[in-house]
Amino acid sequence: MCKKIFLLTACLLMLVLPQVILGQIQSSQLNKTKESEELLIKIGADLVALDVTVSDAKGNYVLDLAAADFELREDGELRPIEFFQPTSKLQNTSLALVIALDLSGSLSEEEIILQRESIKKFVEQLDKTSLCALMGFNHQVNILQDFTSDHKKLGDKLNKIKDYGGSTRIYDALDRAITMLKKAPTIRDKKRLRPVIVVITDGFDSSSIIDKKELIARAKVSGTSIYSITIPSFSPLITQGKKDRLPTLLDIAGITTLTGGRDFSLDNNNYNKVFEEIAKEFAASYTLAYHLPKDLVVNKSHKLEVKVKRPGLQIRTSRDNYQVQSK
Repeated sequence: MCKKIFLLTACLLMLVLPQVILGQIQSSQLNKTKESEELLIKIGADLVALDVTVSDAKGNYVLDLAAADFELREDGELRPIEFFQPTSKLQNTSLALVIALDLSGSLSEEEIILQRESIKKFVEQLDKTSLCALMGFNHQVNILQDFTSDHKKLGDKLNKIKDYGGSTRIYDALDRAITMLKKAPTIRDKKRLRPVIVVITDGFDSSSIIDKKELIARAKVSGTSIYSITIPSFSPLITQGKKDRLPTLLDIAGITTLTGGRDFSLDNNNYNKVFEEIAKEFAASYTLAYHLPKDLVVNKSHKLEVKVKRPGLQIRTSRDNYQVQSK
């Protein structure tokens, strides 16, 4: 008898829970409740989630949006936003993060120290549920540290890097990072981990095998956002006397913007400033999600489209499609 009552109660909860969650969203826009975190762990297996960043015409982040301000469509059909999570600060952002270091260039001892210490400082700010991996690439791609929440272990691996020089395989490294993220946990301690890659490079690829279009497609399907910290190169002849840095292959291919990420130029070797800007970026994100539809067609790419209803705003999203494979 108790078992039947329990099953009946569970069924009723499944019917009314989405409406309850939407009501909670409207009453508390910026505070993530414990109940909605528990909902995420229960529905995570059949959830389509994407991360978005919204800015105004001047490039300022817009942080006061609610679920009702967004419109989410799948294959042209309007979908209810059944999970909505704004982020107010980096410490509340749970990430599955791969930091990919370009080791092909020649860095001075001072530059190496600045880079390493800034990475350590940034990682230490992450939410305790976050996982971070470290990759190095030049003529080959090496996983220096698999996903860990142990900041000291990651720092030790950074300090041991010695193999600098050689050709550059940026695209192959990013592709390997996407594969790593596909195998990484998606939920930890009842919190969803946002898949993100931060690559530090001069942006010039010389020996990758994978095609950049295929790389972008793989990132979009997996919902992985790619961010780049670009060590700038300058040429007065090309930039016509301006102080703008040379555009890189990452810029031309649109790998960062098309995956919902962004490029940050490293000026005067100021790694701390760049990572502070990246922290602001991560803290300005929104997560939108909905359940897989019952009439879902498997083994087919489904188009996703997100719009913000408030006029004059720009939106970047981590994915514009998804695919579910048959078991």
